[in-house]
Order: sequence, then C-alpha cells, then structure tokens
Amino acid sequence: MKLKSMKLKAVIVVLAVLLSGCDLVEELCAVEAEIEGPRVWAFMQFNVPEEGGEIGSYYYYGNISKELYEKINSNTIKRGFMLLEKVRYWGDDDLVHEYKDKEYSGNLVFRVEDLVRIKGINSDPLLGFDEPKQATAPVKADIPTVGAKAATARVVPRSAN
Repeated sequence: MKLKSMKLKAVIVVLAVLLSGCDLVEELCAVEAEIEGPRVWAFMQFNVPEEGGEIGSYYYYGNISKELYEKINSNTIKRGFMLLEKVRYWGDDDLVHEYKDKEYSGNLVFRVEDLVRIKGINSDPLLGFDEPKQATAPVKADIPTVGAKAATARVVPRSAN
C-alpha cells in the first residue's frame, strides 16, 4: 500500500513539472498540499476546454486533500493539479455511481484553474438509492384529540459510510 502511495505521489510531481505553466512555485504548492494529510469529500464542477473551442462541464464528487480544499477556498492556490480519489458521478438514471470500474481506477486529476465550483460535503455520497428498510415508530400527538388514531412516523435508518 505504501509503495502505491509513493508511486501516486511521484506521478503527481512529474505531471506538475512537465505540464507546468508560468508559475511553477504555485503549482508545486498545490502538489505539496495534495500529497500529505487528511482528505475531505467535496462536490466539484469543472469547465474543461475541449477541441473546437468548446467547454465541457463535468460534475463530480471526490475525496480531496483537506489542505488543498482550504487553500482553494481561500484563493491561496489558483493554479496546479488536484487529485480526486474515490470519484462519484450522477448517472443518467439520477443515481450516484462510482467512477471506478474494470478500466478506470476511480481517481481523476484536474487542473485547479478548471475548477468552477467546490462545495464540501460531510460524507461519501450514497452509491445509488437502494430502498432502505423502513420501520414505524409511534409519534406523540401535541394536542390529544378525542377518537383520533395514533400517528406513526416513517424512520429510515441512515447507512454508515
């Protein structure tokens, strides 16, 4: 596991150096922020230039470096690369899916300058919406009424992610 992490770090550094623009220091700071420390979940929108002058909009949930997230939010870093791990996306079926499959690792690298919007979220988004088990619990009425039936509330357990 440690070897895989080291290879990933090396790839990020090499990408940063090879594809660096005018401000190498800022891009290397983004890479440094990406390498170490805790990670947080975020929802991100990227507008990426494509062939023919078109702009492609991409919306992803991903696990990113907390330090990088904070630097982007404070506009300390405006250029460089960001690694999204455990990427999720909204499918055409209105469900959240993993990006990882037989072909893809589930990780994506984007340029910080292509980031249009970022919003922190508290946990890994749900992978689809399986119908949760339902239980009923009695609800106490605020005002007792004569001849009224006892009310019940639908309790949907939250899955632990």
